Amino acid sequence: MAEPLVVLAPLAEVTDAAFRAVAFDAGADAATTEMVSAAGLVRGSRNTPPLLERLPEERGRPLSAQLYGHDPDELAEAARAVAALGRFAAVDLNAGCPMRLIVANGDGAALMRDPVLLGRCVAAMARAAAPLPVTVKTRIGTDPEHPAAAELAHVCEDAGAALLAVHGRYESQAHAGPVDAARIAEKYTGKAVRRPQFSVSCQHFAFATDAFMEVVKANGADAYDFTLRETTTSEIIDDVSRHRSEIGILYLSSRNRTPLEKIFRKEMLVFEELFTANPHVFLGRKHPLAKNKFIRPEELDDYPYLSYEQGVENALYFAEEVMPAIDRKKNIRVRDRATMTNLVLGLDGFTVASGVHAKAYNPAIVSVPLKLDETISVGTIRRAGIQPSKQAEAFVAAMRRLIAASR
Repeated sequence: MAEPLVVLAPLAEVTDAAFRAVAFDAGADAATTEMVSAAGLVRGSRNTPPLLERLPEERGRPLSAQLYGHDPDELAEAARAVAALGRFAAVDLNAGCPMRLIVANGDGAALMRDPVLLGRCVAAMARAAAPLPVTVKTRIGTDPEHPAAAELAHVCEDAGAALLAVHGRYESQAHAGPVDAARIAEKYTGKAVRRPQFSVSCQHFAFATDAFMEVVKANGADAYDFTLRETTTSEIIDDVSRHRSEIGILYLSSRNRTPLEKIFRKEMLVFEELFTANPHVFLGRKHPLAKNKFIRPEELDDYPYLSYEQGVENALYFAEEVMPAIDRKKNIRVRDRATMTNLVLGLDGFTVASGVHAKAYNPAIVSVPLKLDETISVGTIRRAGIQPSKQAEAFVAAMRRLIAASR
């Protein structure tokens, strides 16, 4: 097609098939459907299929199907359904509709306020619709004080979008008022700051914290948006499967491997091993057992066992410790590593982990091998078929270096 292209923009209750046919006859190079609810398409709403119909006069002309929504999984399923119809050149995501009902539900222009969620939505759609390209329509910002087009462009590009269309008005203007073409030109001169984004969800491994710090220090960007979540096993899996985190870190053992691998397959996650280790007891340097060459489980009976709370998902295979609390008579459950450390030191308590030390560990804590016939396999989980970001590759490389140095 010749450039510049003349493309009919989507407009609810206007750009139906008949209107598009007239636009094509008048010289439009491409067009987009009215916006279609991803939830309506996925849940079988009777009002949705007609919005995706085409007239014979449109055939052979490039047409995109525009979806709106805010749930990555729902948008992915809807994008897959659109691609399966075989009648569209692309799938478009609406990230600019200013209508109150749409924005109040977290859709349309509301996505501009959450670039991380927008990126997850685009990534999920791109994977589901492939090889059909995914495009995004947005605005130059929510209002003149909050321009966002350049940042959103980088987010969408990194997530796999093939094209970004920018409505030259702010959300606050709705469909009236002047178009701020100068703002668009200013933001696409190459001077915009690119803000890298990266998110990790993990069990309470100190080496992951050290690796995360290395990535942040080496990042070099003037602005960035990074997240490190030490959380429960079920939330790690949920975060990665729903695109809230690019990488998850957890362990497998004979106790949890079968049920967790079943969940991985269902959620289309890939586990990649970082290292294997025998369980170690972590306790204070002044603990009566701290100088032992190894510790048997029965020697720990008189001391409090510290373990991480797993919330409502408290099945044994979600436990972060390879030695279940159910086997101990003195149990204390905590949610964060600082509390764990304080109680281990203050109560002569102990916990069980991989034995890999890191800078983030309190020097007052030592590890002693646990005499237990078990092997821990610690690794990463990620979405299958998604190319890792530069930050993810650097993070995994840093973890491997730190693990090798500590063993």
